[in-house]
Amino acid sequence: MAIGLSLVPAQASLAASCSGSSCAGRDPQTMGCSSDAVSKGNVYSSDRVTVAMRYSSACDAWWARATCDYPDPTAALYVSFIQFTNGVQTSRQRLAGDHAAACDAGETTWTYMIADRSSGDHYNACWSYSSWGTPATPDESDSCVGRI
Repeated sequence: MAIGLSLVPAQASLAASCSGSSCAGRDPQTMGCSSDAVSKGNVYSSDRVTVAMRYSSACDAWWARATCDYPDPTAALYVSFIQFTNGVQTSRQRLAGDHAAACDAGETTWTYMIADRSSGDHYNACWSYSSWGTPATPDESDSCVGRI
């Protein structure tokens, strides 16, 4: 008896559907930018949180990603991605889809993207915790990683 194998092609990853300035303010997941993304600069990791700045060469865009590693059913993790030009804040991206990470489930959240990096720019990924139902928009006075 011959046994036949049926090969099902793997689902293709979502192709990047924006590039550079057309990615600014958009969700890296839905735009296909996360498929080739790598962490750049410093990555902050503790027993509570992991925060990284992400870059997609296909999209030529940046964003912040944070994972809540601390099991607390009452806490939510918020992250912002802040762009500075010559020391002055020029942009701050909030959570994509306003989705905070649930700390009891070890969820990951990310910001919308920033593009058009120039030589005078640097970025910070900043995060804070809040109770569910009390949204937070972290800024440079909160915990931050970055400066790339």
